[in-house]
Amino acid sequence: MHKFHSVFVSHDGRVFSCGHGQGGRLGLGSEVATLTPSAVRLQNSDGPSVACTMACVGRDHTVLLTENGTVSLVNCWRGFVMTLFCKMNRVGN
Repeated sequence: MHKFHSVFVSHDGRVFSCGHGQGGRLGLGSEVATLTPSAVRLQNSDGPSVACTMACVGRDHTVLLTENGTVSLVNCWRGFVMTLFCKMNRVGN
């Protein structure tokens, strides 16, 4: 949760966001503010949906870690989700 927007990850890996949409920080495809959490669509480059395991928010962005190790950024200027890195490897148990 941040003072401008909040992101929620459900137990089954779905992502929801709400708050001030300026700059597309919600990842909903618009800059409209919303008080009700709305689903953020996450998908692999080949199309199928992917589950999220963790989210981190900043003033103008959201970073998502998916179950397959992909790190994605909710674009703060265009309101879409883009992949930053292809794989993150876990260290330790």
